[in-house]
Amino acid sequence: MDFIRALWRGEVALIKTYWIYGTLGMLLLFGIPSIIFEESGFYETEDPTLLIVVLAHALFAVVYTIFISVAIWRSATNYMGSAWWAGLAKVAVVIGVLRFIAEIVKEFK
Repeated sequence: MDFIRALWRGEVALIKTYWIYGTLGMLLLFGIPSIIFEESGFYETEDPTLLIVVLAHALFAVVYTIFISVAIWRSATNYMGSAWWAGLAKVAVVIGVLRFIAEIVKEFK
């Protein structure tokens, strides 16, 4: 729990927060499962159990995206290195959140 608290506060190194928990975490938790859901027809199913799985995954994606976006932003704010890297991380957060919103709108349209 202390690690999650430190991550939320931006106390974890920017490189680790961005690349491991942001990029790799999003890919493993949402990118790959979304491809599997799409390929297996989960999004078109009327099976209530599968719909619950898809909706739970979507809800988790929203929560994780908000959490990791805040963590990256705060870690960039606390970053003691080049302001260039901190700024790029914040730009990536904004682009990532906008892209995520667009994907959610597209999926549930």
